[in-house]
Amino acid sequence: MLERLRRSDPEAMRIVVDCNWLTVYRRVRRMVGNRHTAEDVVQETLIRFWSRRTKWQPRRPIRSILLRVASNLSRDVLRARRTRSDSTASWPRPLWPEQPDAALERQELKDAVWAAIEELPERQRQALVLVHFEGCSYQEVADKMTVSLQTVANHLTAARKKLRQALEAYAHYLN
Repeated sequence: MLERLRRSDPEAMRIVVDCNWLTVYRRVRRMVGNRHTAEDVVQETLIRFWSRRTKWQPRRPIRSILLRVASNLSRDVLRARRTRSDSTASWPRPLWPEQPDAALERQELKDAVWAAIEELPERQRQALVLVHFEGCSYQEVADKMTVSLQTVANHLTAARKKLRQALEAYAHYLN
């Protein structure tokens, strides 16, 4: 595949994107915690991968190259965020700062949700991510997954049911 990419084969790049986008997106989303930022980082990852396609060593799997580039870019984003937040440290603090327990509970819930999503069967997870995190319509999901609208609805129903079951212990946070 790297050889095809070196020859600037756009079909090879499409295959790389189709096979790796969701995995790279999930990694970045967990790191940066924001859907829009994650999408931007994944896009930049793919651009850098393509622009440096002649330099990658064939001994490394393409997915690991993409994940390394994405992780580095995500760290850059997080560093930039910290720098910006450090520059706003002199701003007045809110009257009622968030309690440490609340922040910890919110992070615990976020981690549990992502862990539960990761445990879903691939097609259910794909439908859920496309609809809820990428904002795709059911028709767009059906087209991307090459299934019927009813199948998309079935995948989403099953995924939501499994998520409710997996997150039962956190129901008091969600109400």
